[in-house]
Amino acid sequence: MTQAQIDALNVSSPDAQAIQLGTAIAAAQAGDLATGSISTAELADGILTADAAGRLKMADQYVTAAKITNSTITTTQISGTAAITGAQLSASANIAGTQLAAAANIAGTQLSATAAIAGTQIASSTIADSNLVVVPFTATATLTAAAAATPVDIVATASVPAGKKIYITEMLMAVNGGTAWTDVTATIVTIQDKAGAPVLALTAAKAQLTANAVLALTSTGITLAAPVITGVGMTAAVGLTIKGDANFAAGSDIVVTISGFIKA
Repeated sequence: MTQAQIDALNVSSPDAQAIQLGTAIAAAQAGDLATGSISTAELADGILTADAAGRLKMADQYVTAAKITNSTITTTQISGTAAITGAQLSASANIAGTQLAAAANIAGTQLSATAAIAGTQIASSTIADSNLVVVPFTATATLTAAAAATPVDIVATASVPAGKKIYITEMLMAVNGGTAWTDVTATIVTIQDKAGAPVLALTAAKAQLTANAVLALTSTGITLAAPVITGVGMTAAVGLTIKGDANFAAGSDIVVTISGFIKA
């Protein structure tokens, strides 16, 4: 009842008061309450409950996503120990990078032993190579005899993030044809990085670059340099190339395949 309705009961006759009170109660029961006549301050604490006798209760699943506007629930409204499980996310739920704080990390301890993150739950380009501790790679390049003195990229510098290096674990070098590599001046083919002062990974001697030759890291004629032998890796944040010490007079194309890791 509003204050105006109560004031209206202040008449001298008890009978009149009873009649007006009954009328007011009937009106209230019929839903004839003025807009704003009941404020939140007039509701007792705990009037709404999940399940308790004698209290008001919302129907199960009454609050749906459609009833919650964007940004209604913020991180300050979630307790520090709150956990959102996979069962609480729909199958098509996506958590975008913009919904995680810049310094947010999801540790292994925050995933259950059986947790599965499907590819469909990760937006395209969300996880870059720079976000991975170790990035395995296999790369191939072709070197021609006539232009052997010009370095050919095996791994581009753009593929090696800052602070990380190439570590070579496997190499296959094939003379892809029946013509051996020959020249009066040129003597070797090298694999080295793209630093300002290139660091050598390995060399292949001309004598072993015969027709249809296939060479591996441990083949005769392959000389490994310290970054490969000791496993310290190449120069940080630069790519990898193949080149000759000079152009060769003849030779079928060399196809080289390098495998390894990019890591800190």
